[in-house]
Amino acid sequence: MKRTNIAACACMLLLLNSCIKETADINQVSSNKNSLASSTDGPVKTPGIDWASTTKTQFIANADGNGTAEFTLNFAAKKPGIQIQAFTFLAYETNENDALSIFTKDIPAFFSPTSYYGQAKAITTINGTDIELPGDGSMVPVTFTIHYNVPSVTGNVKSGDTVSVQLISIDFVNKTSPYILLQSLASPLSPQMMITGARPQLGLNIYDPDVLHLGLTRIMELQYISKGGSLGINNLPLHINCSNTRIRNKLIVKDEYGQTINTTTVRDGDNYMIHFPQDYNLNGINTHTFYVYASVYLMYGHASIRTKLQPASSFAWMDIAGGQTMPFTNENEVYYRDYPKGLVTVTKNY
Repeated sequence: MKRTNIAACACMLLLLNSCIKETADINQVSSNKNSLASSTDGPVKTPGIDWASTTKTQFIANADGNGTAEFTLNFAAKKPGIQIQAFTFLAYETNENDALSIFTKDIPAFFSPTSYYGQAKAITTINGTDIELPGDGSMVPVTFTIHYNVPSVTGNVKSGDTVSVQLISIDFVNKTSPYILLQSLASPLSPQMMITGARPQLGLNIYDPDVLHLGLTRIMELQYISKGGSLGINNLPLHINCSNTRIRNKLIVKDEYGQTINTTTVRDGDNYMIHFPQDYNLNGINTHTFYVYASVYLMYGHASIRTKLQPASSFAWMDIAGGQTMPFTNENEVYYRDYPKGLVTVTKNY
């Protein structure tokens, strides 16, 4: 990460903050740096993540530099009169400086490289937070927003890099002391994020089914939204269950303009893999609609076709905006939030 004037200011604030700490407290920090898993006996309980309000593990589309993720930590005091003035975080990264900044209460802090903590790659401190903790021990949620660097072919951050952060210490004051004190601790890790230039969002229309009939029957309508920039489409993995009906192996795909796309279909039992042409890209941040048709050649009795997507790990797409040359597949199982699990059913009009 290139240093900026803002980053330099953040470092000056960190230096100023450290200078006003008591010498004894600084010695306390040094004695605890090698053991992040242990917490000193301080007046603030080790915080826990508020998972209900936390952004989950996911892709972060960041081609335009606006990709962010949030996580919430809950803080509580063991005694009255505690006010947290600063938070120090470590970033655990695929490469150095994946995480650009973290902020709360609109106060930014910029990560800088560190080799002191081994696996961790960057460290930063948010100063001047002034968060008071109730004396009755009740929880105070504090939400932190992580702003990620832009993935680039030539930069340190690459499409597919991951990062998560951990709180390792707080600076605090209390009503019985005029000094800024320090408490080492180890919070849970934030949810891990995978940085991309763009990411897909699929949506199924299950409320407007076709009527099952001989010939081309529309078995699925799917919206494909590109978030953050241009995407490449590799496939659509479908699971199709036919009851009292038979369809041809090849499926037909048309776009929102009614144009037939030159796809190929590979069938394995009830699993159908639709492969798009090489370099079939969706340019820009747009919404596209695809219609999938099956060629029905036999129907009898209570005939129906039920169609859904195969698991996310079977889905493949390209991060064109992030300069990625390999498709994402298995990563979808972990980082693709809200992958559609709906079922589309078409039946014979009796």
